[in-house]
Amino acid sequence: DGPIYLRGVKNYKSIFKGLRKNNILRKYDHKISRIERLLNYFPSKQFILIGDSSQGDPEIYKYISYKYPERIKAVLIRNITGNKRKEELTDIGNYIKGNGIHFKVYSKNSSIIDNIDSILK
Repeated sequence: DGPIYLRGVKNYKSIFKGLRKNNILRKYDHKISRIERLLNYFPSKQFILIGDSSQGDPEIYKYISYKYPERIKAVLIRNITGNKRKEELTDIGNYIKGNGIHFKVYSKNSSIIDNIDSILK
């Protein structure tokens, strides 16, 4: 049991803010900051990172799993980009698994929640 934090709805202008940045981590530093804030706020908890294959979630979670491997229990990604990012997701998954962290990519039509119990055991 633990808290669930969802992102707020963005206004139109904030959606396009920062799109010109080259570095994926710099582009999404606000997401990384939020995750790090939660990690610092709950220092004794492990986390399951849930995202999708767009908006840099896999790259962000790869970075977080590198920086805090003992704090991340699993990374779950819903593949909404189809085969377009299949190789990238495989590479990211292999890296994350190499840190001893459970990694799973789900299709658009499958339920991530159905498998969380098996991850927590």
